[in-house]
Amino acid sequence: MTDRATPEFSIRGADCIDALEPLWLVLFDHHHEVGDAGLPIIDRSQTWARRRRIDAELFESPETFAVLAERDTGPVGYAMCHL
Repeated sequence: MTDRATPEFSIRGADCIDALEPLWLVLFDHHHEVGDAGLPIIDRSQTWARRRRIDAELFESPETFAVLAERDTGPVGYAMCHL
C-alpha cells in the first residue's frame, strides 16, 4: 500500500480490536478537549480496557464488524457496525 490521500478500507472482525486502541484514545482525548458536557469521565488510563471489553462483547455477534481505514502508517479510522 502506498501513502495516498484516500485510505484503503477493509471489513474486519475481532482480530482488529488491538489496532483500534490508538484511534480510540485519540477520540477520547478529543472529546475531553472539547468538553465533557459536564459529565464525569473515567481516567484515560482506564478507558481503553473498558472500551476493549465492550468491543469484544459486540464482536461475539456474527452481525457485528468493523470497517477499518488504513494507510501505510497504519489505521487512521474505523466504524463499528452492527446489522
